[in-house]
Amino acid sequence: MTPRQTESVAPPRRRSAHSPKPFAPALTPRRRGGLVAGLLVLLAGVGAAGWYFFLRPLPADGSPPAAPDQTESATSAPAVTASVVPVDSALLAFDAISDSVTVAVRGYDDRTKLHGANQLDCTGLSHGLVAVEDVWIDYNVGKRKAPPLDAVRNARDQTLYAAVDSVERHFDRSGCERP
Repeated sequence: MTPRQTESVAPPRRRSAHSPKPFAPALTPRRRGGLVAGLLVLLAGVGAAGWYFFLRPLPADGSPPAAPDQTESATSAPAVTASVVPVDSALLAFDAISDSVTVAVRGYDDRTKLHGANQLDCTGLSHGLVAVEDVWIDYNVGKRKAPPLDAVRNARDQTLYAAVDSVERHFDRSGCERP
């Protein structure tokens, strides 16, 4: 026998009803176009919303823009009806100092957690107390310079007073020596 005769060529296999189909991509080109179009519409919507909420120009006083008057014609110039409220620089400085007090109190709270876990000694805790006391002195000086506080600033003043008092009481209970 010749080598050719010993080799047998297998007939091509036919697929039965139970054999798996060959791999086909889940998204055919026709479906992929719809997906891309949907994603582009979604991205355009997100971009428009981002522009509206974050990048649109606001009036100088920070209030949202007024709705256009529907009774005016498109050719007439709109009348300026918004009055600009002057912002008191003393109140802005007072708000900045209030934020500093909040940051200092949060920093002290972080130090108390470390001190409670024996990761910070009394010296570190006393540095936090000194930071709170220093910014609290600046706050009280700014409060004297500021005009009378409105209801929101008065409520924040009471909250900050309670927070600083809580820091003082916590340090006294900690057993650490006052700086």
